[in-house]
Amino acid sequence: MLIEDYHKPSSSKQKSVATIGVFDGIHKGHQYLLYQVIEYAKTKEQLPVVVTFSPHPQSILSSNPDSIKFLSTLDERIEYFRKIGIQKVILCQFTREFSLIHADVFLETLINNFQIDTFILGTNHTFGYQKSGNVDTFPQLAKTLNIEIHCIPPLQINGKPVSSSYIRNLLIQQKVEEAEIFLGRPYNLSGYVVRGEQRGKTLGFPTANIHIEPENRLIPADGVYCGLATTDRLTNVPALISIGNRPTFGNLPKAIEVYIINFSEILYGKHIQILFKRFIRNQITFQNSDDLIQKMKEDEHFACTYFGLH
Repeated sequence: MLIEDYHKPSSSKQKSVATIGVFDGIHKGHQYLLYQVIEYAKTKEQLPVVVTFSPHPQSILSSNPDSIKFLSTLDERIEYFRKIGIQKVILCQFTREFSLIHADVFLETLINNFQIDTFILGTNHTFGYQKSGNVDTFPQLAKTLNIEIHCIPPLQINGKPVSSSYIRNLLIQQKVEEAEIFLGRPYNLSGYVVRGEQRGKTLGFPTANIHIEPENRLIPADGVYCGLATTDRLTNVPALISIGNRPTFGNLPKAIEVYIINFSEILYGKHIQILFKRFIRNQITFQNSDDLIQKMKEDEHFACTYFGLH
């Protein structure tokens, strides 16, 4: 798969069918749109192309960019595009200056530099300065630029439009199972195992503390979850995931701790991915370590039952 710079004309002369967007999370609505691009490109014997942005426009335009958290990284999105059959990604470096480009100028550059003659866009998608590219202006843009623009209505699940913002809200409400329905897969986080205070080990539940990368990644709300963990030696094995400040021990800094069931090897420095499958409970302040241990045993029993390990 080719990755090209929006500002540099392509050497390829092959015509293309493209869509435009950030595609944060690559949820089911995104997937539906992307497959429309791939199928339509096949009928025209052209390249299926994605035009995307980095960093996320909200991280540049928001008055409080540090508060914005995302569902996926650019590398994850590009890997997904490659996996499903997108043959080219055109990467636009998003800046405040870039945000001032009008939709017609933006499209004209794409047409001239990358031989795109068809765009497939969501009806709720906007782009260009002051949202000058939108479902109302698409017909005139298509006529003026002599291209095709096809609009796809948002996908709905259970009567609700699938959107990245809706999925973010589900995750910060601990609704990881519902988020999985809209994403089409479990929500995932990944990072490296760092040395913690080894308190879990003394309690009989050795946990791996994870430093999540990047820091603007959305972390589900505090609580205990059951999920799956993958390392260089393990693939999707059952685990308990605890997110929070461990109030029993005096409200420590927030941590993400993973207890891999039936596994006790040291993982310091290893890369680990976790998938969220089910919310179990909120954080609890226990009176003593014995009460905490008993509750952790109950959490483990819940996870083992959930994954059919009994």
